[in-house]
Amino acid sequence: MLQSVKRSRNPLYSEAAILLDRYRRLMNYNLDATEAKRLLENTFVRPEQTETLFELYWVFRILDCYDSVQFELLDGGSDVVASWETADSRYVLYHDSTGSSALSFRENLADIDRPSEDGYLFRTVHVLDRWQQIADDFFNITGRDSLWGGRPDIVLERYDGDSPNPNAVFVGEVKYTTNSSYAAQGLRELLEYMAYVRADGEYMEDQDDVLDSKQVTGMLFVDHVKSAVGRTESEITLRQFGDTVSKPL
Repeated sequence: MLQSVKRSRNPLYSEAAILLDRYRRLMNYNLDATEAKRLLENTFVRPEQTETLFELYWVFRILDCYDSVQFELLDGGSDVVASWETADSRYVLYHDSTGSSALSFRENLADIDRPSEDGYLFRTVHVLDRWQQIADDFFNITGRDSLWGGRPDIVLERYDGDSPNPNAVFVGEVKYTTNSSYAAQGLRELLEYMAYVRADGEYMEDQDDVLDSKQVTGMLFVDHVKSAVGRTESEITLRQFGDTVSKPL
């Protein structure tokens, strides 16, 4: 019957039959490349939040710097946007994620060295210890051992050979803003991600190279901040909407 309606002289019927047939084949994952391209050229899936779209804009600007990129389906089941390989390395790019299981953007109170001398850090640790105890007694809230934690907007990992841990990480923090104070807040978040990131439980940067190593680099992406100047400071780069993006790793 569908084939018969496709031959109808009434364009409303014939076009409807063609669309229904295409829809059925699409639902059965039976769509050739030409039809898929035509469909994508006329379809735009917009994220619910404009900020997310702005983050993805920078994600694809970064991916434009590389060849042979293999894209992943953004269906909510994985944070991986793309992966690819070169002669020497393997790359994986994540959006709104803490990256692979090898990485950690988290600091636990139990893992830090307790300062012995009085001062801000000494008292801060005591505040957090006591807060955990009292919160448990008052509100039956346990397990809050996190001293710091975050989820970067963009994480790019580079692996050499068959190593299970990345040998270099790029972190991107995106702020869809024209406000310099909010952009500066994003800069602080970026610096925290870069300083605290761990691979296999160990900080990726040595103590003498914190925020100044080639192993961990970062970019701050903003809309248009009037007082901002697009530049590179050590291993940190500022980019505004429309700026060119160089290969981060």
